[in-house]
Amino acid sequence: MGTAKRQRTISIKSIYQGIGMKKAVALPRFHADQIEVFYGKGKISCWRALNYSENVQTAFAALGTQDPLSNAVVANIHTFVCQLYCPRTAITDVGELRWWLFSKRQMQDCKLPPTVAALEKHINRANYQAMIWVNDITAMPDLPAPFTHGWKQDPPTNEVKPIRTNKNFITTSTLH
Repeated sequence: MGTAKRQRTISIKSIYQGIGMKKAVALPRFHADQIEVFYGKGKISCWRALNYSENVQTAFAALGTQDPLSNAVVANIHTFVCQLYCPRTAITDVGELRWWLFSKRQMQDCKLPPTVAALEKHINRANYQAMIWVNDITAMPDLPAPFTHGWKQDPPTNEVKPIRTNKNFITTSTLH
């Protein structure tokens, strides 16, 4: 790393040995999940939530290796998000945590964890990104279309954009 005159070598082996095999495998997939950052949560908070349990680390290690993801993987990523927003909580369901934070702490909506529907889309996008990375040494990998993993194609520009949620929300115009 560094520039031409000030280069240095960092031993990946010592880092790998320091964090262990499970975290080392989970780390790139953990990064795929962080592509879309959780509001107000930095890298240190995310790292602490990753270290919450081996089940959470196993869930991140599974990203990119399963399609669709197992219920256990999804449940453990929900646990990760719960630990991210409320460390040391016993709550493992994001919907339950949103309600608890809103009702007990009266948090603003923007500071709450994502809805279950939004988190499911986020997990699918992270899994798809991890699938690309897992297959990076394959010349022509057989990957599913991104449109089955939380992405959509914007018709005017053909740009691929994330689907934030699959739930419709009630607006004031629908109440009249």
